[in-house]
Amino acid sequence: MYQVLIADDEILDLEGMRQFIPWTEIGLEVTGAVNNGFEALEVLETKHVDILVTDVHMPGMSGMELARKGLDLRPDLKLIFVSGYQDFAYVKEALSLQAYSYVLKPMDDKELIAVLQKITNELNEKLFREEMDLVFSQAAIKSIEYHLIETRVAHKSEQHADIYRLTTDAKALIFDKPLDCLVSYLLACDRVMVQEELKEMLGIAHGENVKSQLHFIVLYLLIRIDYYVSTQLNYPIGFIPLSENEVEKIKKNQTKSELLSWLTDHLLNLFDIENHPKFKQKKHAKVIGRAIHYIEEHLHLNVTLREVADVLSFSPNYLGAIFKEETGKSYNEYIITLRMEKARDLLKDPKIKVYEVADRVGYRYMPYFSRQFKETYGMTPIEYRRKA
Repeated sequence: MYQVLIADDEILDLEGMRQFIPWTEIGLEVTGAVNNGFEALEVLETKHVDILVTDVHMPGMSGMELARKGLDLRPDLKLIFVSGYQDFAYVKEALSLQAYSYVLKPMDDKELIAVLQKITNELNEKLFREEMDLVFSQAAIKSIEYHLIETRVAHKSEQHADIYRLTTDAKALIFDKPLDCLVSYLLACDRVMVQEELKEMLGIAHGENVKSQLHFIVLYLLIRIDYYVSTQLNYPIGFIPLSENEVEKIKKNQTKSELLSWLTDHLLNLFDIENHPKFKQKKHAKVIGRAIHYIEEHLHLNVTLREVADVLSFSPNYLGAIFKEETGKSYNEYIITLRMEKARDLLKDPKIKVYEVADRVGYRYMPYFSRQFKETYGMTPIEYRRKA
């Protein structure tokens, strides 16, 4: 229960508030009921107080002076002033202290109860947000530990049941949304399109506790990007830094716009390959990044090694050699893997015909596409669609 301190030099009013307000029903407990400002200040100094209900006029120390000293001790102290005087100067001062109400005597119990209920609701919301922020912090650390121990979290969402109290929409977005476009824009250093992609992802956060939803989305997005670049581009594990320190950096950004700005800068800096510490030994990483970006942009066409080499002003033999060195796959192996993965994602959409899927990933001959898909996934495209 939240703690309330009552201060009023008129004993009848003091006892009336203590006895006739249904404190427990509202979720409150009277931690002190005193008849002067000095005793009230002692209570504030020695006990936890959430709400101060004080008369404006008290001998020795006025309610206004008591409120100012109370705010110095506890800046989030909630204030309610009561008074037998409807004096504009006092009302103005009460407003300057951001008081919740200025209740006139003789008091209407319903008016005071309504104000107390409003404060209680706000305190409950604040407590809920703090609890969820703690849930995020704890689950984030567990996620990172699991990520480091098991190498990847990818789709193993059952490992973190507590964090999914935040939003099922965010879970679906983070685990199901393809990252091809985002990574392509990052490789091309296209800030505008990177920010557009990220804005869409962060936009899923809504309703209560948006801040923790956003923190959750950003953390899992970073884990998924790290997984993507290590498996698709053969980047080193840990390309995206994940540590308690990273969690704290995420938490420092409290609004959607702050997180969007931070995340955009953070990812673009990391994808500035020449300056990334993980790529000190990867001298051709930037060139291959440009090659991969071109391939992904033209995947629906028959993109040959010679065509990509011409675009980058390299000989096909040289580009093929450094492609294998950087990605661990030959050019043709990489193209097939990329096409099959994109085809798999497109097949999940029943509105797209199977022949359209084949065309979008660069196959003009359906039997060849079907055979290649079965060799990769152990089932034909039609069988995969039925299963999916």
